[in-house]
Amino acid sequence: MATFVDTHCHLDASEFGAEMPAIRARAAERGVAMCVIPAVAAFNFQAVRELAHAQGDAYALGIHPLCTGQATDATWPRSTPN
Repeated sequence: MATFVDTHCHLDASEFGAEMPAIRARAAERGVAMCVIPAVAAFNFQAVRELAHAQGDAYALGIHPLCTGQATDATWPRSTPN
């Protein structure tokens, strides 16, 4: 079986709700070894980080173009968390 990386997977989206772990497990069963979970705005940076760590996945912190109007200089952390 091939191994895959899903490079853009919003597992933090509310639509997944309590089903998210089962959805991620099904992806793993089908060869998805890693998901990259992107943030869309500063409000979900921490949630995306925590979810990725809990699932053994990766994350990308950024601002989606539709959310740039809400972003300010204070949005960006000055240091990276451990």
